[in-house]
Order: sequence, then C-alpha cells, then structure tokens
Amino acid sequence: MSPPERRLRLAAGLGLGLLLVVVVAAAGIRLEIGPGVLRLIHRAAASLEVIVVLWLGWMAWRARATRPVVWRGSLVAIGLTAFLSVLGIAAGQNPPPAAAAANLLGGLALAAAFAWLLGKSGSEPYFRRRRAVGNRALTPIFRSHGAHSVPR
Repeated sequence: MSPPERRLRLAAGLGLGLLLVVVVAAAGIRLEIGPGVLRLIHRAAASLEVIVVLWLGWMAWRARATRPVVWRGSLVAIGLTAFLSVLGIAAGQNPPPAAAAANLLGGLALAAAFAWLLGKSGSEPYFRRRRAVGNRALTPIFRSHGAHSVPR
C-alpha cells in the first residue's frame, strides 16, 4: 500500500476512533456519570475529529483525480462534521429531543462515512488481484488425482 493510501486509512481510522470517544463521552454525560470530565473529553475529541476530517479532506482533494469516490466520501464527512458542530453549538448542554435525535443520526451517518472511507482506501487493488475464477476450493483435489478422477 502506498504512503498516501496509508495516510488516508490512518485519517479514516482516527476519525472513527475519535467519533467512538465522542459517543461514549456523550452517553456518559446523558447518564450523568462525571459530567464535568466527560464534557471536557467530549469537546476535546470532537475538536480533534474536526482536525482529522479537514486533514482527510485535504488528502482526498489532492487525490480527487485518481480517487473521485474517496473525494466525494470525504465531502460527506466534512458536511456531516460541520452540521454536527453547528447543531452542538446551537442546541447547548440540554438539547431538545429533536436536536438530540438529529445529533444521534448525524453521528451514526458520520461513523458510516468513516467506515466506508476506511474500507475504500486501499481496497481496490486487493480485490482486483484476488478475483476468483471458477471454484478454486476444489482445484487442488482434482489436480492431485488427475483431471477426471474423484478422490476416495
């Protein structure tokens, strides 16, 4: 895997990991388990996630000619991150149910975008190289016993 592909995978993995930290901290805040510390962790992880999304977008922008699908996926991640940032600022510490639902659905969509980007980065050469022709599971059996014989 080339260095740009590794960096793209690193950014998508970091974004997914930071999003997990944001979700766990948000759940702890809602359950009132150490809300002061968890609020700090939530904000720090969300801020780092914004930096990672911008880094991911920059790398995808540079590779937009060769990997347009990754470029579009990073645009989705940037858009969702901007939406979640504005929603978090506007809703405040006690969001109404509609804002909480939008935050939850936006977070799930962002996690799906990161997972999709993680799966797309570096995967195409692997699948092109490993495409099976026919039933390769039985090939060693028939080769070892002749073309028309059945193993006993």
